[in-house]
Amino acid sequence: MAITSSRIRAARSTQQPSCRPLPAARGATFSFGNDGGNLRPARTDVYADGRVSTGTTRLTRAAVAALAHEARSGGFWALHPAPITRPPSNPDAARHFIVVRLSCGTRRAEYAGDGPPAFAVLLARLDSATAAR
Repeated sequence: MAITSSRIRAARSTQQPSCRPLPAARGATFSFGNDGGNLRPARTDVYADGRVSTGTTRLTRAAVAALAHEARSGGFWALHPAPITRPPSNPDAARHFIVVRLSCGTRRAEYAGDGPPAFAVLLARLDSATAAR
């Protein structure tokens, strides 16, 4: 009996684990910033307990959970890398990146210039939530 691709997809969709934010002891829930080009590299980490690695800002656990929900259901989790892999990323082009760590896995997205709307929205929300007040 041959296994068809539709059966494989159906099996994977029924076995998908629940996706909850990682506990604070297991590391950063979000990392984002910029890298490359003529910009000074910058990185901000947001931990599951609300701590932010830069500045004195602290988020509530509910705010971090809302950001995790946005990443999972707002389209970020479905982003795929660009199909063109040659040449690799241009070292002279500044890129924005977001790394999201959840219990169901880790996703990294990196774009030079404007990225897809799901990336831009999540980056704006992360930047707004962690900005000094």
